[in-house]
Amino acid sequence: MAQFKLPLGQIGLALEFYKVMIIEDSKTVRLMLKQILLSEKFNLIIEAENGIDAIQKLQNAPEKPDIIFSDVDMPGMNGIEAVAEIKKIDPKIKIVMATSHKDEDTVKKLLNLGISGYIVKPFDRQQVLEKIAKIVGRDDYLPKFIS
Repeated sequence: MAQFKLPLGQIGLALEFYKVMIIEDSKTVRLMLKQILLSEKFNLIIEAENGIDAIQKLQNAPEKPDIIFSDVDMPGMNGIEAVAEIKKIDPKIKIVMATSHKDEDTVKKLLNLGISGYIVKPFDRQQVLEKIAKIVGRDDYLPKFIS
């Protein structure tokens, strides 16, 4: 018998959904992330092409996101600079950085900014969902390991 599983974007049993913002200069990556998140019932409230665009939209938004996905390398204002500004606006927002960098310095900079996690590009649906599941405490979305 199949067990019913709440969408990852749903907060508990209430009909509330996590609000999400995507900051990504690549339209293709932005669309892919959007499709993954919408398929799990996340409420995509803001999309931005770079850090400058993101900060302006976030400051003017009637609702703040619960979770932000941000690219690291973007023109204008990069993801590291944007995260520093976002944390000033609302330090409680959970931030997941997407980066093609695996070097220790970049990862340390990101973690020192207080991000909730990062994923390495190229990523897939499973990686995105597992990262969010860890952040929001949804063990039912994490792989079960056989010991």
